[in-house]
This record gives sequence, C-alpha cells and structure tokens, in this order.
Amino acid sequence: MLPTPLRIDETNWRIYFSSRNKSNQSFISFLDFRVVGDDLVIKYVNDSFVLTPGRLGTFDDNGVSPSVALLDHEQQLLLYYIGWNPGATTRVNLFGGLSESNNDGSFYRLSEAPLLERTKTDPLINTAPLCVREGRQYLMYYVSGVEWRSKDSPRYNIKIASSSDGRVWNRSGRVVLDFINQ
Repeated sequence: MLPTPLRIDETNWRIYFSSRNKSNQSFISFLDFRVVGDDLVIKYVNDSFVLTPGRLGTFDDNGVSPSVALLDHEQQLLLYYIGWNPGATTRVNLFGGLSESNNDGSFYRLSEAPLLERTKTDPLINTAPLCVREGRQYLMYYVSGVEWRSKDSPRYNIKIASSSDGRVWNRSGRVVLDFINQ
C-alpha cells in the first residue's frame, strides 16, 4: 500500500510501502530495484520493517504508512508518514508523522506526537504529507479534514505549509486544492 519512491541514482530506486498484519495494522518496509533498459530488476526485498506502529495511545498506534521520503539539506533521510489510530465516533483518526533514518536503514520517530497536530484552521484529519524541497525552503501539501459526512466518510481538501528545515512547519490554513462544488 502507498508505494513511495526514493531515487538513489540514475538507475537505482528504493520503494517504501506498507503492508498489514492479521489485525489490520500497517508497517513500513522497502524494496530496491534497478532500471535496466525497459525492465525493472528487483535487487533486494527487505524482510523486516523499518517503521512499526507507535506505542499504545499515540497517534500511530494502529499503523504507519509512508507518504514521502526525501533528503534534507544535510543529506539526512526523512520519511514522512501517515499514522493510523482507530476513532470512537469516526472510523479512523489520521495524522502525519516524521521519522529520520538510522544508519542501519530503519527509522526513528522525531516525536510520538504527530507532525501535523490539530489546530484552529485544521481541527480534524491532518495527514498524508507530501513534501518537496525548493532551494533552501520546504513545502508540504497535506490532507486537511473539513467534516465527517458519516462515521466512514470524511470530506477534505489539500492545504499547504512551509518550513525552513523540513521538521517545523508553518500552517496558515491556505487551501491549494478545494472542492469543485462547495
């Protein structure tokens, strides 16, 4: 679920993905492949997880799924992810998280709190961070919940945030992709 590419060089790629266990909890792993002409050659499939669900009670205690992997200005690999947590009145709570790479290829959380917490402008779902670097600046496009139409049906739009380090984000509530019909 959610294949997330990281370009290693001209022909080598790593794809982060999540898979689910029998309890429907998601875990993140990866595979490496090489592009050879028009073919993709799988070089390595990791048989362990690089990020697992958080501690009981945290925003990601029921699962983690990759959202984007990128190198920061110091060439530190960051993995932004979606944290899953069962809801009581809604099916699920979803928040964006951030982890950094260890030397062994696994990741550690920068915080047990979500990277995208609830705010006055974003009081519901705040998840699926898609981050890009533009020069020394980082931009994040993220899913922001507007309402729940039913327990299983959220309604959301896409907002933008900015950062100078990829870790602390400024969110104004600016919508960049809204509904066609309000």
